[in-house]
Amino acid sequence: MSQVNSSQASQATKKGRRVFVVGVGMTRFRKPLKKFTADDPDYPEYVSTAVNRALDDCDLSFKDIEAASVGSVFSTGMGQRALYEMGMDGIPIFNVAK
Repeated sequence: MSQVNSSQASQATKKGRRVFVVGVGMTRFRKPLKKFTADDPDYPEYVSTAVNRALDDCDLSFKDIEAASVGSVFSTGMGQRALYEMGMDGIPIFNVAK
């Protein structure tokens, strides 16, 4: 896991910098604290599915991504970990909780 230095973080949040959402990926909804059954994927698998669908949607790869935002209604904090497990590190990753 690599750390994001302050210049990378400030570069990603510069006022007036244009940002584009060019791909979207979704998975089915499941409450994070719900009891698992043998057929339920673990939370990181949901993240992996959504990220890969978004990258497929816009025909990009990990190396093209400069920053990521991970949202959660239940504030599990697992989104960032799931991105790291996929190999998406070395970029600013913002956790957004409702």
